[in-house]
Amino acid sequence: MMNVGFFLSSEPAPVAPDTPISAIRQRIAGEKYLVVKDSGGYVGLLTQADVLRSDGETVTECLTEKPFVPMRREVGEVLNLLIERGIAAVPVADDEGKYVGTISFDDIVNILCGIVNARIDISFTNIVGSADVEQAKQSFIAQMQHNIKNPLQVIYSALRLLENDAKTQEHTLLIHAIENNLRRIDLLMNDLTKQYLCMGRAAEATARQ
Repeated sequence: MMNVGFFLSSEPAPVAPDTPISAIRQRIAGEKYLVVKDSGGYVGLLTQADVLRSDGETVTECLTEKPFVPMRREVGEVLNLLIERGIAAVPVADDEGKYVGTISFDDIVNILCGIVNARIDISFTNIVGSADVEQAKQSFIAQMQHNIKNPLQVIYSALRLLENDAKTQEHTLLIHAIENNLRRIDLLMNDLTKQYLCMGRAAEATARQ
């Protein structure tokens, strides 16, 4: 399982509790939440919703309490918490209960989407050899197709079953991420085979000349 520590946000420059809302209104519109700190450390998280729902003139007057989540907590639970409470971010605590950072809805989604869109880029060069070498290469391609494509199909089928029993939105997103990357591997296998066949034909044509 993926825990909260993997998704910690890079913390924006903090604001002081007595900062006028007018001074940070434009900034929070772009950043969605701000970390509030004083000389003693963490005070709270100010979100866009806090500002919109309050008539307060300073950060302190607009702040609402956000629940701390442990750094080891499973991220799917936190994602559900953010959705249920309708909040953009929550503070994260270490094993001693001290503030260590923030986890936001946007960061979770962006990282999961990054997993989905991970790129695979592999190619190989065809080296023409003796008849034995060429036969060995053909055998390798056939074995690669059989030993990779068949397990891929099994994984596809298992994922479809898991998707029906997905407990959280995070589980569903991760299942989709795995499915998308399986498709990429499948396409890669097809591309590698086509590369080999095309280079083999080119080598044969050159040999005839």
